[in-house]
Amino acid sequence: GLNYDFQEVVAAVNYDFGFVIPTVGINHTNQFFGDSGKATYVYGGVKVPIPFTEFSPRVVANVGRQKVEANGTYG
Repeated sequence: GLNYDFQEVVAAVNYDFGFVIPTVGINHTNQFFGDSGKATYVYGGVKVPIPFTEFSPRVVANVGRQKVEANGTYG
C-alpha cells in the first residue's frame, strides 16, 4: 500500500571557467518514495576537463547530503 511515485523539484547552477566547472544544486520533494515524507538532497561538485584529448573527457567529483523525514534525519 505504499506510494512509489513522487514528484521532485530540481535546481542546479554551474559555470564553466575553462579549467574547472563547479556545480551546486538542490532536489526537494514533499512526499518521497514509499510515503517517507519530505526529502531534500543538497550537493556540490566539480568537473575538470582533461586537455589535449580527442574526446573531451572530464574528471568529475560530487558530494552531497540527503535528508528524509521518515528516517529521522530531516530538519
